[in-house]
Amino acid sequence: MKIHLHIERLVLDGTPFGNRDAQPMQAAIETELQRLLAVHGVTPGLQRAHQLDRLSAAPIRPAAGDGPRAWGRSIARSLHGGIAS
Repeated sequence: MKIHLHIERLVLDGTPFGNRDAQPMQAAIETELQRLLAVHGVTPGLQRAHQLDRLSAAPIRPAAGDGPRAWGRSIARSLHGGIAS
């Protein structure tokens, strides 16, 4: 199965990071989402061509001291939960 996912805008409120952390966080989100989709896929309803105008993902709770990559992985798991449930 081929999955095409385009995230136009991702809003993150309350992160302790600046612009220099955006690229590592984005890379971690992309890598983890690719892994999760390859392993778990999506719901049968989303296997057909489908567009979500908005997805509200579950809150994430990274551990104190986690860097942008760890946050990115947590964000990806939350997003995947929203599209795979």
